[in-house]
Amino acid sequence: VARTVQNTLNEYSKSPVLHLFYRKVRQLTYCRLQLLCSDLGIDAALEEKIWTLLQFVLTCTPSLVKHRCIDQILLCSVYGMCKVINQELQFKHIVTHYRQLPSASPEVYRHVYIQPGQYNSVIVFYNMVFMPTLKVVLLKFLPEKQVRCGQHVVHVEK
Repeated sequence: VARTVQNTLNEYSKSPVLHLFYRKVRQLTYCRLQLLCSDLGIDAALEEKIWTLLQFVLTCTPSLVKHRCIDQILLCSVYGMCKVINQELQFKHIVTHYRQLPSASPEVYRHVYIQPGQYNSVIVFYNMVFMPTLKVVLLKFLPEKQVRCGQHVVHVEK
């Protein structure tokens, strides 16, 4: 994932205007991620994984960002990564803390673009669009000693 992100970043650096725009989006996204993670009590290691996922989305899956607020992607990335590493954190809890961020808006989690003419909540977006698009990427973050079997996680002994 990190290599794919770096290759795309190298492409952006060829256009100064695009590079500047992308850098500002990344800075804003990282700042908001830090605030949210701090508020939720998420440790630095998990925050780094969420940041890697966010960079992947920004650089490699622009279709997820199109017609959407970056905060919607942020909320889904936090929830998705917490699910993958088995850190219990409900979407409702994430949204509650998100509301306390500067410039937070109820529209971000209540009115998310799903497909042409269809808008719904951020949870519906996560289930219908975000997760199906990024499932393979998210599974790359599974801890090495765990294997998912349907809804269950099996711990594998070495």
